[in-house]
Amino acid sequence: MRKIGFLLSAGGSACFQGLDLAQLKKEEVAIILDREGGAADGARNLGLDLHYANGMTRSELSQSVLDIARGNEIDCLVMLFSRLVGKPLLGNIPVLNIHPSLLPSFPGLDGVAPAAEAQMPFQGATLHLADDGMDTGPVLAQAVSAIHGTSDIGARQSVAFALKSALVALAIDWWRERVDFSAPLNDLRRGLPVPLAYNSFVSHGFFDRGLEERSADLLEKKFLALSR
Repeated sequence: MRKIGFLLSAGGSACFQGLDLAQLKKEEVAIILDREGGAADGARNLGLDLHYANGMTRSELSQSVLDIARGNEIDCLVMLFSRLVGKPLLGNIPVLNIHPSLLPSFPGLDGVAPAAEAQMPFQGATLHLADDGMDTGPVLAQAVSAIHGTSDIGARQSVAFALKSALVALAIDWWRERVDFSAPLNDLRRGLPVPLAYNSFVSHGFFDRGLEERSADLLEKKFLALSR
């Protein structure tokens, strides 16, 4: 059975929320970690296939992740990860990354605090193809929500959690539809659905409209809770 893999750092809560939104069978999921932490506990509690990558250098880590993917029928990898990957992983399997800002603004490990410092009137997240740079790969979709209390980091983190969860669900939706992530970028984008309109939104859209509505509901709940 083909699987979608998730390369996570210590937390992983947005990944698990996205899996819940997508209602993906646990047999179709593999979690890859480079350390113990909350993500490991969450994966075990959900009964998910759990693997550990190792390697001190970028190339060693990337080779370890690729070996896990090849050995476990993983044909797409989604990262919510605090380390950079590179060759030989990139180029041998589609690798997507989720970042908590509207790239190209605020790249790097923390896309939330810089947006709060700049008092941006919205919080965003980005799903993009991974490349050798830090948050520099081609953008496939972005999620955004207005934010009240523009300098409130806690409020932004809450919204960013929902935005990232929605993008996890989006990545799963595209994977289920067998989107060819290796296609030329313009062809890839033209083949993606047009999004429905909400106060908070994800671009592009979902193939599965029920999944899109569940993701939008999560975003709206966060938005309304923070606007009271």
